[in-house]
Amino acid sequence: MSWIGGSFVMDDLSEKSLKKAYASIRSKIRHEADLEEFPNMGNDIMPIKEYAPGKIYDSFDAAEQVASDSFNVWNRKYNPTFAFYDTSQVKTTKKLQTLETRLIKEKEKLNEYIKKTDCSSFKAELITCPNCKSKINKKYIYNSHCPLCRTDLRSKTVIDTTNRYRENIKALTQQIREEKIKQKKSLPVKYYVEFCEYVG
Repeated sequence: MSWIGGSFVMDDLSEKSLKKAYASIRSKIRHEADLEEFPNMGNDIMPIKEYAPGKIYDSFDAAEQVASDSFNVWNRKYNPTFAFYDTSQVKTTKKLQTLETRLIKEKEKLNEYIKKTDCSSFKAELITCPNCKSKINKKYIYNSHCPLCRTDLRSKTVIDTTNRYRENIKALTQQIREEKIKQKKSLPVKYYVEFCEYVG
């Protein structure tokens, strides 16, 4: 038994949009199915239904997360839709612009720091793992982890600094999300759709 899954976004739940959505799912099913053995595959698609009628999630990411968390509820029963505020349509405010600029700079700092402190930048060719004591040629080390025991070969200072950059990025991302959500009453509502269908 084989199944395929996927997702897409709809502008609304009008009859026209639903017809287009069913056609899209059917096309994907027939592309994956063995049509010689199952010539009618795609003619019996599970219904597209609202997962939580009346509920509008704060963003696409929020809708996608709920879809993932509720997978066992709707999987192979129906294809759910999740209404969400389209935060990609927000108006750029001075505060939002400042936060996004800070986020870009913080990500650049993190990338530069990771590159600078990676084991590949060490002068010594051989690096000793503090855990398994193996001496490893740095060309065999990926992502600053011992290839034998997977121990992080970076110093505590480097790890702490890297984590601090990541926490700053996480905090700024959350602030941007909250700032966008403030405009949700003026934002268009769209529908995130997940599907899982049998292909033979």
